[in-house]
Amino acid sequence: MIKKGKFKLLSYIVDEDLIFYKSLNRVKKYIGFFIMQATSFYPLISILNNLLNKRLICYYSIQINSKNTEQYFFFINIENNTKNETIKLWNLIKEEIKEKNCHNAFLIRNNLEKTFLEILDDDLNNNNLILKNSNELLLIKDKKNIRRLDFYTINFENLEDKSFFLSTFLNYIDNLNLFGYIILNFKQMENNTINISVYFTLISEKEKNLGNISAEINNFFNIVLLEKKKIRIKEIGHHLWRYAIFNNFYSFKDVIDLFKTDKHYDFKNLQTFNLQFEQSLLKNGIKFRRINENMVLIQEDILFITFLNCDPKVLLRIFKKFYSKYLLYILILNEVEYKDLLRIDINQLKKVVILDINGFLNLDLLVFKK
Repeated sequence: MIKKGKFKLLSYIVDEDLIFYKSLNRVKKYIGFFIMQATSFYPLISILNNLLNKRLICYYSIQINSKNTEQYFFFINIENNTKNETIKLWNLIKEEIKEKNCHNAFLIRNNLEKTFLEILDDDLNNNNLILKNSNELLLIKDKKNIRRLDFYTINFENLEDKSFFLSTFLNYIDNLNLFGYIILNFKQMENNTINISVYFTLISEKEKNLGNISAEINNFFNIVLLEKKKIRIKEIGHHLWRYAIFNNFYSFKDVIDLFKTDKHYDFKNLQTFNLQFEQSLLKNGIKFRRINENMVLIQEDILFITFLNCDPKVLLRIFKKFYSKYLLYILILNEVEYKDLLRIDINQLKKVVILDINGFLNLDLLVFKK
């Protein structure tokens, strides 16, 4: 996040698929935002985390709407000292994303601006007023109406199963006839770990009686999950930029199960997994035919092999029989056996890709279409 540059909330410029801010003070800074629309967390999280590690992006955030829990918007932030350098950086990042076979949509022009502003107001313009009333509510006022924003931190310490939290939480909000957004902000810390800050914004009419939302949600989950927070008026810029408002960071590795909700695979039952995998291939328009319980031939030149448990002798026979004919993808569902397999020198086998469960979840199936 820019700390020295001074920026006006609505002083941005829309340039095709990039939103620019230019600093208004003597510190010459340009920051840019681009937005990607996706129906899956994978493989985009893996790609963007890698860009964080390379210091090519400053941070990124995922926005999820309670009215559409199967659509995700990724807000990616970059910065540089000049507009041209910012554009060059963006083009470099865009090419790297495309090289990873990530086929999610980049928003452009009107769609880009509308999505950027919607977290405050679809019709926000320079004539809008942002204010707080005596009850410490954050309000956005224009000539037509007043929108009320309430902010909540989400605490995961006592949440045992995170796998279905996002969809469960937002569906429950929708069932209460409420509307809001979850924002998940990803940033790299000084120790090179990636941390996530999470908060929820509830948007409503000023006069609507919301009751005690925190108590209702906490009672539903049977833990202290939601905590209402106040923000200062100057922090609304952080909200618009999908930056972390509150200092509630979690290590990515501790909350990674949050992002497995869009991959409903049963890794403990091979027959069920096979069916789910085939459905995913069909959904992506990928041609395949099953050879046996463990093997699927994809696009006639890729052999995908799945093992619950892997015998090295069996693997050696597979290499001898199929390596000269196909590109081999081998998924090992047993984590211990996967780590044991990595100790074997297979780097010289250029046509072999060894995956564990996380590697499979990070795999963009469209790579099979190349």
